[in-house]
Amino acid sequence: MLIESKHSSCLGCVYLIIQDNCSWFDKPKKIPYDIKYKGCKHRIPRIKSLNSTLIVKRIVDLFKGELI
Repeated sequence: MLIESKHSSCLGCVYLIIQDNCSWFDKPKKIPYDIKYKGCKHRIPRIKSLNSTLIVKRIVDLFKGELI
């Protein structure tokens, strides 16, 4: 069973680098606090899906957790 990433913050994004900077831009920029926890349209999750069990799927769905 595959579980898809549903979280949409900057956390877990491939563009997030050290000290909350976003590397999507030519020169990394600081991520504003209000954007960091809702993400943006350029977000690509580090892990798009995870092969798991029904129990893990239920936990992820229940807590809307990011797949790490």
